[in-house]
Amino acid sequence: MINSLGLAVLTEDSICHLSEMESNLRVVNQWTYHSRVYHAADVVSKHDNMELVNLNSFGCGLDAIVTDQTEEILRKNNKLYTTIKIDEINNLGAAKIRIRSLIASMNRKIVDNDYTPYSYTKNYFKESDKKHTLLFPDMSKFHMPIFEALLQSEGYNAVYLSDSDDETVNVGLRYVNNDACYPAIIVIGQLISALKSGKYDLDNTSVIITQTGGGCRATNYIGLIRKGLVDAGLGNVSILSFNLSGLEKQQAFHITLPMIKKALEAVIYGDLLMKLLLATRPYEKKSGTSMNVYQKWNEISCKSIQNGKFSEFKKNINDIISDFNKIRITKDIKPKVGIVGEILIKYHTFGNDNLVEKLENEGAEVFAPELMGFIKYCCINGIAKSDLLKT
Repeated sequence: MINSLGLAVLTEDSICHLSEMESNLRVVNQWTYHSRVYHAADVVSKHDNMELVNLNSFGCGLDAIVTDQTEEILRKNNKLYTTIKIDEINNLGAAKIRIRSLIASMNRKIVDNDYTPYSYTKNYFKESDKKHTLLFPDMSKFHMPIFEALLQSEGYNAVYLSDSDDETVNVGLRYVNNDACYPAIIVIGQLISALKSGKYDLDNTSVIITQTGGGCRATNYIGLIRKGLVDAGLGNVSILSFNLSGLEKQQAFHITLPMIKKALEAVIYGDLLMKLLLATRPYEKKSGTSMNVYQKWNEISCKSIQNGKFSEFKKNINDIISDFNKIRITKDIKPKVGIVGEILIKYHTFGNDNLVEKLENEGAEVFAPELMGFIKYCCINGIAKSDLLKT
């Protein structure tokens, strides 16, 4: 179809090797095919008689990340970016209109001969940023308050953003590619909403996000956040990456063994309190008793993380179980309903539309998997890659 309109078609793998672009991209460049697309875009941008058309078959986190990055490379160099989605298309009418529009733009475009190579400056978390207010988004109301205490115990002025609403999503959709997944839209919407709220001195505020190092968009949250901050006029806000994969090496933040120990304790505290509350609340004889015990131990857990004493941690674990065991419960038999799925949506109250509350109101006992299960999966995944792929 493209040939029939008078254009020659080159695939990305036939020209990408001609690129001399440096690897300083906004995103983490971790996928071979998409890396070829970035380099092909660079080659296209240097030739007046070339344009780039990107086909994708479905919208997912990867497409959203690659689309934005490719567009930036082309736009920086006075080129248009055209993407065509081909899922469930029975005819090429719409695609043909897009290509004809591209041809018309090519014929009318005034070419700027002063070629400017693509470059991107990343605002890394610096030594001077350690006294900043450090904002981090919600994931689990059971775990995040304890992580806030952990970061504060390490000398950071950490602030847990606990609330999300419809406006959070609207802001996320405004500053995130709409093919990005819902968790990314919520997280970035929450960060930008907080920064635009007027509550914080933007010259003395940074944000923190986890990076898994895996193949999904979770590694590129930081790339999505960087673009969102720049588009929102907040490019001066630095980003701190919390990861165990050696990413963002230039930042002035290093995870220590004592910090890892505290983090593991925080996960266990959060998991235990979550499991006991969900297992007890549907059966309590006096409404609110379980929540009162939970709130008591949530506060104690936060203080314990700040103290960092392992003997206190061990004692608290036993005492938490003992306190929940003292709650008077009925002998009702209720159906158990497990919540599984994406790592954030499983726990995010707004993201899953208050699913726990709705299920309990329907007479069910809810079971949510432990966050520690995800951590153990990440560890075992590393072992499996070593055994099978010899990495």
